[in-house]
Amino acid sequence: MTNLKSILAIVVLFFLTGCEQGEMAESRFNCGDFLYRFNRGTDDVVDPSTGSDLGQRLMSKYTTFPLTTDLTILSERECKMIPHLIEAATAMDEMFWMQAYGDRELFLESIDDPVLQEFARINYGPWDRIDNEAPFLDGIGDKPEGANLYPPDMTKAEFELAARENPELASLYTVVVRDADEGLRAVPYHQAFRYQMEYASDELKSAAALADDPGLKDYLELRAEALVTGEYQASDLAWMDMKNNTVEIVIGPIETYEDRLFGYKAAAEAYVLIKDMEW
Repeated sequence: MTNLKSILAIVVLFFLTGCEQGEMAESRFNCGDFLYRFNRGTDDVVDPSTGSDLGQRLMSKYTTFPLTTDLTILSERECKMIPHLIEAATAMDEMFWMQAYGDRELFLESIDDPVLQEFARINYGPWDRIDNEAPFLDGIGDKPEGANLYPPDMTKAEFELAARENPELASLYTVVVRDADEGLRAVPYHQAFRYQMEYASDELKSAAALADDPGLKDYLELRAEALVTGEYQASDLAWMDMKNNTVEIVIGPIETYEDRLFGYKAAAEAYVLIKDMEW
């Protein structure tokens, strides 16, 4: 997996906009039409030709394409789960922005060029992820190896010394901040990103209420609880036990690639998936 694995918004939105309204023409409930209406307004694509030379050059590295799937295999309840899963995933997207950079809205509003702004949105900050995190905006230095997961002025030696006294600093699920005495303190994700975690948890509970597959229902309920408690083992095991679910979601702080300083901190991510059960 690459560092771009968490570009949830692009993957999910193109999955939805690729749904054709006629895919369930013979069914009373049209899943494709339902998702299209839910996703209205999200299929706007920035025209690269409207940007600066820099914006056009950078965006030429990417292209857009629809992700489609056979929605006829979904029941009405499964189809109605998807918006809840997307909402939960969007909360993870917000959390990843804070882990990778900081204040997303303030940063994006500072970029006048719409194409350059879109490139920054794709990269979750002012560093080019497929060019070894090289900065692409003037006045921006190198990306901190610890992203926004540690204090920017913290040294490795300082952290290692503090972690001997407080192992929680090295937890997968904490962000490291400075306390009032300028020491290092660990803040659990479910506290540091409380709004995003609680929002995602509520949406997973709503999805669980629509789940017919027992394994998926169990996983969604346990994952909803994990997001607000920081206890992930039970939901991780439940995810591995799922066998017959058609709809699936991978969600939460999972991979540690964003932490290039130590590789300790798990970053938020989300995938909403439809299984090819026949395959």
